[in-house]
Amino acid sequence: MVDAVVAINVARLKYPSKSWIVDGIFAAMFGVMGGAILGTLAGEFADHTPAVGNVVFGLAIIGSVLVARYRHRRKIVAADEKIAQAQAELDRMVIRNLSPSAYPPPMTAAGTT
Repeated sequence: MVDAVVAINVARLKYPSKSWIVDGIFAAMFGVMGGAILGTLAGEFADHTPAVGNVVFGLAIIGSVLVARYRHRRKIVAADEKIAQAQAELDRMVIRNLSPSAYPPPMTAAGTT
């Protein structure tokens, strides 16, 4: 019983923040670096066209932020699942301990049917 309560508390303590802004900022920083490289390469391959480089640069930043949001949402769903599993286990333990069927049936007198 104690293990189930501890599991719930640990799952709640490790619950990720609802705000994904910090993850989005870090993703945008990495997106700028990756987008600069990809944009430069795309511009070079498209006959030195800066417009293509700029579009690829912007798409890389937007894509990295969307991936960060998706990964953050996936963490929240996993944390919710852990909490639900721990709560279900605790509920099963409580029901098992409170249920009259958890106890053995009373002994009957010998020879009575």
